[in-house]
Amino acid sequence: MLSSFFLLAASWITALSGQGEHRPAVRLARDFVVAKPVSSATLEATALGLYKPFVNAREITDRRLMPGWTQYDQRVLKQSYDVTNFISEGTNTIAALVGRGWFAGMISSVGLNPEECGWRRHPAFWAELKIEYKDGTREVIGTDKRWRSAYLLPALLDNDLYLGEEYDATFDDVKWKLPLAEGERGGGVSVISWPGAIESDNSQGVRVMAVLKPKKIIRKPSGKIVLDYGENLSGVDRVTLKKAHPGLTIVIRHGEILDKNGDIWRDNLVFARQETRLTCGSGPIVYEPSFTFYGYRYAEVSGWPADETFDETSVQAVKISSVGRRTGSFRCSNELVNKFFSNVLRSQEDNFVDVPTDCPQRCERFAWTGDAQVFCETAMMNYDVRDFFRKWIRDLNLLAEHSGGTFSVIAPYHTQLKPKREKGGAGSAGWADAGVVCPWMYYRKYGDRTILERSVELIEKYVDLQDSVPTPPTIGDHLALGKKKTDSTFVAEALRIEMMRLAGLVDKTLARAEKARHFEERRSARLKEFHAKWFDEKGELKVRTQTSAAFTIVYALAPSAVAREKAGRLLVDEIRACDTHLTTGFLGTPVLLRALTEIGETALAYELLEQTTCPSWLYPVTMGATSIWERWDAIRPDGTHHPNWMNSFNHYAFGSAASWLYDTVCGIRDMTEEDPSVAGFKRFRLSPHPGGTLKDAEASLETSFGMIRSSWKRSDGKIIYDFTVPVGTTAELILPGERPVALSAGTHRFVR
Repeated sequence: MLSSFFLLAASWITALSGQGEHRPAVRLARDFVVAKPVSSATLEATALGLYKPFVNAREITDRRLMPGWTQYDQRVLKQSYDVTNFISEGTNTIAALVGRGWFAGMISSVGLNPEECGWRRHPAFWAELKIEYKDGTREVIGTDKRWRSAYLLPALLDNDLYLGEEYDATFDDVKWKLPLAEGERGGGVSVISWPGAIESDNSQGVRVMAVLKPKKIIRKPSGKIVLDYGENLSGVDRVTLKKAHPGLTIVIRHGEILDKNGDIWRDNLVFARQETRLTCGSGPIVYEPSFTFYGYRYAEVSGWPADETFDETSVQAVKISSVGRRTGSFRCSNELVNKFFSNVLRSQEDNFVDVPTDCPQRCERFAWTGDAQVFCETAMMNYDVRDFFRKWIRDLNLLAEHSGGTFSVIAPYHTQLKPKREKGGAGSAGWADAGVVCPWMYYRKYGDRTILERSVELIEKYVDLQDSVPTPPTIGDHLALGKKKTDSTFVAEALRIEMMRLAGLVDKTLARAEKARHFEERRSARLKEFHAKWFDEKGELKVRTQTSAAFTIVYALAPSAVAREKAGRLLVDEIRACDTHLTTGFLGTPVLLRALTEIGETALAYELLEQTTCPSWLYPVTMGATSIWERWDAIRPDGTHHPNWMNSFNHYAFGSAASWLYDTVCGIRDMTEEDPSVAGFKRFRLSPHPGGTLKDAEASLETSFGMIRSSWKRSDGKIIYDFTVPVGTTAELILPGERPVALSAGTHRFVR
């Protein structure tokens, strides 16, 4: 009843906000009079850009970076706030600070010509304040030309996700949020149109995870102060000044590592300045940037006033993320493996900032679909990311609809750089595959069919598009090492066959029998072509790499049992030839340990996992990493950095191996692909594989049914296994060398 009363009371508005490249945030406000008692008041607001809402100069939410990053030309999310307690009788003011964000900042123009912009050059704001009075009457105050702008004397001088923020506290940053004095006037606003629908926000949102004090404060001879927060993070500074220092400017620069001189190394940022500039005012101040965030472990402070004590509370790190509560845990007797797992968690936290980004620091920070699809299983085990992926998959799908069925390599994305449908439009194998993999994994882990139902027609169209070309395009096994590279054509054709299998599973799950048969037939036909092209008459793979062998095993690509066995021998030989090191890239790494497990080489898988020299999962840990590196050799054993600028120290793709810790080391694995009706861990497998140097290991996973636990430890020549099966579920237990047995709800112990 309430929603039907409040209809179309608002328009998109914008206003002047600086000149050239120097753009203050837009400041918008509207006064209104409350003449009688209020029963309730709700503010609904959103922006093309980013916004902070105020009522009577009071912040009304602790969320960050609203409204989030969506496919703006298709939809924008609006947030709802209860502001009843912020309103009083008399004159009130609703106000909004509106920043450039993903919509109008530099990030929206990457890849375009200088005269172009990705969406539009200026941000815009939309809001409706809905008031119900105690006498039963109602009022709606929406954004329109009656709003005013505060163009002159802005405190927030500049804001950009890449560049950072510049704030001048000598300007009054409160008065514009309060009612105008008699005789005062504000600047005008413009009403604009925008095609994207305004939808209610059901996303995870961006929130503060922690406020960190520096672990070390390093004072340089130059007078600069270097802060080490002890971990890589995504966040902003919280600067606290206890005295007045009018006109003094403090500059804070951010980076992930230090160079050999102990200075912040920033070469990998390229044009992402990652800088906070704060000009002090005439009183104490606590300042945090509003419309940016940085990827960093170290902060360099210059210009700190000589008469102001600098301590661990002076500049703190406000860590932000969109992950929900922790749902998964893992621990074992090898502390390096534990640190690797901790680094996986941290890289997920730091890169799940509204969308699943590749990195949080350099001039990129895009939601690359290849990164997301290889990591989504691990992500869904580590944290509750249901709302996070639901929101992102929706925008991935909207962009595919715009492009005629091709999933993009990046989503959301401005449509000037929309996915191209060259040669019939196949999409990039391994990246665009996220449109198939992520909805299916979401169903596997959460048992929620709605994402599959909303995605199925696009999944079918995409896989058919891939089948319509001789070979789909692909970025390939990105950042693989070694002289022998996996042929990109092999990668694309192998993954096309796997996508046909997954599409068939989706269709079976949704009772789309005819389409399921279609993909089974097409997969069979493509497999025959694949066998003829990539295997010789003896069943040997023609592409001789770790990735090609792992693909063949995990994706069931071999023409015979003999050929599969030979692929297994090839995989082992290639690993041994590299002195038990991996050479795989973004696409081969996620299936490497699984492939070894499937061919009975779990012992070798453990050797790879526990390898500490480069390249390996634990090598970065030995070099002091607190997050997952983009490159295996981001820092080389001699201490030099990889020479390529594309060298992030906070990428999660190689952290996808953490799923093996859950499903093999401790053996917690869903059985959805065997029986789609038991998705969401309604029925699951417990099949731990003790091995390596590990003396014990334990993992847990919170599901919608309750907590699953699996642990084992070696004791007096035996292994003690402990399991917890939640009420409402059953488990299939397979201990090493034994037949499967059924476990009912409860706790169970086995000694072998």
